Amino acid sequence: MKMIYNPFERLSTNSLLIAGILLTVAGGLLAWQFSAHYDGVLDLHFVAETQLQTPFIELLINIACLGLLLFLAAKKINPKTRQIDIICAVLVSRLPFYLMTPLNGGGRIYEATDRLQQMAVNNDIKSILPADMMLLAILGFVSLLFLVWFFALLWNGFKVACNAKGSRPVWYFIGTVIAAEVLSKILILYTL
Repeated sequence: MKMIYNPFERLSTNSLLIAGILLTVAGGLLAWQFSAHYDGVLDLHFVAETQLQTPFIELLINIACLGLLLFLAAKKINPKTRQIDIICAVLVSRLPFYLMTPLNGGGRIYEATDRLQQMAVNNDIKSILPADMMLLAILGFVSLLFLVWFFALLWNGFKVACNAKGSRPVWYFIGTVIAAEVLSKILILYTL
């Protein structure tokens, strides 16, 4: 059970790196297959269609932003922190996002959210389909669980990488994730 939220204490750096790279490639292919965008460190959005290179560019930006900023924060906590350990934490922690992409099989999530947006624009909320609401409610619940899993993986990887103790690393971690989200959004906006 501990491997699900903290593989960093049990697996070697090489194993984590290889797993992280393979997961990232699989995540990019899944995003392309299921029309998903990772348009921010903490974001997953579904669209009508995605070009093959788009999720890979987004992943590269997300991983670079989060990896660099977490590494800088970790160095403040422990100057002996290795960059490879932070990169492994970032790569492996993205697994929950990749596992959510198949939820858009057949474009169901995209179509339901698009219908809901159109109803909101037209001020026609009364005609919401119960099936759409159920689908979006389930997606919201699953997304929340997977986001918690992402943070558990990322925090545990960060904590192990820099041997974090006390409350100061928690604040560094939170601030860094927020900064990485903002930076990644800006870079993705101007890159794609």
